[in-house]
Amino acid sequence: MDQNTEPFTYFPNTESQPTYHQWTIPTSTQASSRSNDSLDLRNQITRMETLLNEMKQHQESTKTLLKTLTEEVITLKNEFRQNRSNIPREKDVNALPSLPFNIMADLQSFDSKLLIEDEKKEQLKIFIQRINAKDFTNFLKMAIKAVITDELAIELTWRGTNNKPSFKEFHVYNLISDACHLKFPNITQQDINKVCQQHILHANDRVQKRKLKAMKNSS
Repeated sequence: MDQNTEPFTYFPNTESQPTYHQWTIPTSTQASSRSNDSLDLRNQITRMETLLNEMKQHQESTKTLLKTLTEEVITLKNEFRQNRSNIPREKDVNALPSLPFNIMADLQSFDSKLLIEDEKKEQLKIFIQRINAKDFTNFLKMAIKAVITDELAIELTWRGTNNKPSFKEFHVYNLISDACHLKFPNITQQDINKVCQQHILHANDRVQKRKLKAMKNSS
């Protein structure tokens, strides 16, 4: 038999001539294909296991982040409650005069009463503390404008002169400063003084700008 000829097996058939059935011998190419399929399957399993591990790690990170955020929210809530407890209970402030003051004599008269009338002083504190601002600079500017107009601020200076009184010597200013410290604890007195000084200094500029704008609108 030829060496290159594949073997045959003889199966006797009693009814007819003998028949021969050919055996199929796996070739090297077929064996290699099955090996590659097995390798691909293992790689897929490895990738799936890696993906599952990454998902588990992501879940753990998410849990840690949620825990941290929850703790921060609780801390902020506690700080908010504490800040609210530091603000006096709201009382009727209708006893205050019409604000802001536009006449120097009215400001001086009211300011002198703050020394002897605790109720007026408490009401003014509440009035100032109700002012909401995004930062201490805006709070101070809004607080001053709530008490005196820019027209009256022109008649004041920061340190005081023979003709103009010092704004920082008014008790109104002290209440504004105290309220700012309460709302913004990290702000220094120097920071507060600087903002208030500049606000008083530039009062005339603001008045002139408004007058110029009014003239343009009327023309």
